[in-house]
Amino acid sequence: MAISNNRILSVENDVVSFQWKDYRNGKLKVMQLPAVQFIHRFLQHILPIGYYKIRYFGILASVNFKTKLLKCYQLLRLSLKIPDYQNLPSIEIMSIILGKDLLLCPHCHKGRMISNAECDPYS
Repeated sequence: MAISNNRILSVENDVVSFQWKDYRNGKLKVMQLPAVQFIHRFLQHILPIGYYKIRYFGILASVNFKTKLLKCYQLLRLSLKIPDYQNLPSIEIMSIILGKDLLLCPHCHKGRMISNAECDPYS
């Protein structure tokens, strides 16, 4: 749903007033838009025919991540790999997942691909 009815405060003189939450400071604010612009924004939330909205709910909901989802991993005797990858650069994560050093020079197989000065593939 794009907006619930209880967030619409008034519709007067072709102006729609509604509440919205500013997530930067957690406060509820009021926005006023011309009715045509409000309808335009509302219609942007309607999916075309044949498309389906996918939402995470149940055990995959973010509020359940530390409780229910972790319990599922324990029951399945699986480890959750996210802490292993925290604070690692993406190139290192890909190297771990693929099982090979992605920074290794494909030409000399000795140097690391940080700069072209160490290995000249055209020599």
